[in-house]
Amino acid sequence: MAKKKIHFKIVKDSIVKGTGAGAGAGYYVCETIPPHPRAMHLKDRKRTYVYLHEVILENKLGRLLDTRFEEAHHSDGDSSNNSPDNIVLSDKSEHQRGHSKTNKFWKTSPKNKPKKASVLRVITAYRTYSYESQQI
Repeated sequence: MAKKKIHFKIVKDSIVKGTGAGAGAGYYVCETIPPHPRAMHLKDRKRTYVYLHEVILENKLGRLLDTRFEEAHHSDGDSSNNSPDNIVLSDKSEHQRGHSKTNKFWKTSPKNKPKKASVLRVITAYRTYSYESQQI
């Protein structure tokens, strides 16, 4: 007997951009019917949400993702582009390896570049540090 395909209906007007820091910051989240097994409470929301790109991929595949080994990957690298054609199934280790090789995010994200003032502070502190003033 064939397994029944799963399908989650995305609740109208429930798609919001995730907030806060961490891995999920900036990704869209949504509420589903029936409630998704991996749904989470966001700090500033009362309902439970799940990542929109994961729901779209699971609906496309007709099954739940095994999050120990699988991830949903935006093939164009744009986390706001949640079209079904852009979201592909990726092996978790290959997905991480691919991002570390291209390193596109880390090079281009302004969040990961140190501010000029903080760099100058470190350099100045290093130059003015006196080893002789340290007593052992």
